[in-house]
Amino acid sequence: MAHLFEAPQPKILGYYVYQRNLLQAKDIDPFLCTHIVFAHAEVRNGELSMTRGEDVKPYRQLATLKEKNPKLKILLSVKEGLFEFIVNYRGNLSGFFKQAIIFLKEYEFDGIELSVNNPKLVDKSSLSIFLLEFHEALLREVRYKNRQKLLMSVSLPSTRTQLMTFDFSILRKVIDFATATTYDLNTAPKKTCYHSPLHTGSGDNKFFTVAGLVDFFIELGLPPSKLLWGLPTYGRSYRLHTVTQHGVKARSEEVGDPGPILRIKGLFTYEEVGMTLRNGAVRVYDERCCVPYLYDGKLWVTFEDPESATEKALYFKDKLAGVAIWNLTLGDPKGKINGTKFPIVQAVKTALLTKDK
Repeated sequence: MAHLFEAPQPKILGYYVYQRNLLQAKDIDPFLCTHIVFAHAEVRNGELSMTRGEDVKPYRQLATLKEKNPKLKILLSVKEGLFEFIVNYRGNLSGFFKQAIIFLKEYEFDGIELSVNNPKLVDKSSLSIFLLEFHEALLREVRYKNRQKLLMSVSLPSTRTQLMTFDFSILRKVIDFATATTYDLNTAPKKTCYHSPLHTGSGDNKFFTVAGLVDFFIELGLPPSKLLWGLPTYGRSYRLHTVTQHGVKARSEEVGDPGPILRIKGLFTYEEVGMTLRNGAVRVYDERCCVPYLYDGKLWVTFEDPESATEKALYFKDKLAGVAIWNLTLGDPKGKINGTKFPIVQAVKTALLTKDK
């Protein structure tokens, strides 16, 4: 990858998902990230709306973080209902944009992320009109009301079919930056696989790797100066068919049993990964793909850790605008594994911000 540019301070964007038992927004270090994105709001009855009434609490807590770090930017990601609205709206969009801007200002957000990582396809023309008119509405706020421009970003899908929905000549003009969702790239149910490898293994498809997909985004026309690579803090688990075959691409029966904290089948938080390793699981590091995995009996988990995150950060350093981390809540925010809060985020920050000798 040779897309170098004169890089400003890298963006370190952390998604925040409200789960009160794991992480309160008020407990996030205001200097941990340059941008925090609350995920997600929705479009309901033609208006931007919080998904749950209780979301007002983290909205307010996130805004308070800016009192300690005025440079911190807080964005609101909108997902559910967005595609349906773009496809089915009737008449002028200006009413939606006006309401959305008022909503963002009311809760002190600095911008909006349009999460267009959706399995449904949208007419390219409708999506382009929506993006262009939303961009113009944000600029009118600056011109006529003398307000600081709200940021507009997009979270982009990882499949080539969905990416054909976008007119990248328009996209790169209207957005401040875009996130490549370079995780959950491989989800084969009958064999173990890495869900966010940096590079390909033997016989793998480059479009199922972080580096390969990032290169594809740039080929489509997204400038590196506006592109963030995506980094997961969670792992994906499998149940092995037999305990003696436990490498990558080993036969599996199904997704793995739930971890001890979230208890979601097939998903392990980084804290759950650490607990499993402490209890005797074996860790293996794939140096070619830059991915660790563990096995313990019939349990197999592909995950991210400070070592793999550092390698990715060094690979993309000074090549892209920064990194987008999904998500802060799952990345050991209380430092229970080794005493360091948000250890994956901290490893990425160190790699990106340390001056080369």
